[in-house]
Amino acid sequence: MVQISSAIIAASVAIVVAFLTPTVTSLRARRQAIHDKFDAAIAGLLLVQTARHSPTGVAQQPSGYTTDKHHELNLRISEKGFNYYVDTTASAKEALAAIERYVPEVRQWLLRSWELPEEEEPRFRATIERRRAAAVKSERLFRPRRRLQH
Repeated sequence: MVQISSAIIAASVAIVVAFLTPTVTSLRARRQAIHDKFDAAIAGLLLVQTARHSPTGVAQQPSGYTTDKHHELNLRISEKGFNYYVDTTASAKEALAAIERYVPEVRQWLLRSWELPEEEEPRFRATIERRRAAAVKSERLFRPRRRLQH
């Protein structure tokens, strides 16, 4: 009798562990994916801020450069900086769109204009961080995902 009950207990534990381990691992992965999206959105906003302050040229004419060559250099630097800013803004908007489900304000930010206003960036980051915990908690172990309440 003792051998049968310990075999039943061992089998039950094995079944529970076999079921729970992938479930918990899956939950962790889903929650980490949400963190990754939020991290990408914050990083995107910070990269846009950085790109706003890219060099626009070299004030002093480099040695061996003619005035025309110096002007061309400044033009290339300025164009490259502007292109970087545009590309970074587009990437940031993609990252923000990925969290719109969790941060509904993002929709307004994305549709307002092609730029993300510099003076509003700290408020955007604060709003995103404030919504992170609820977004992560929206992933449940045994319940299907629920729509976040706003």
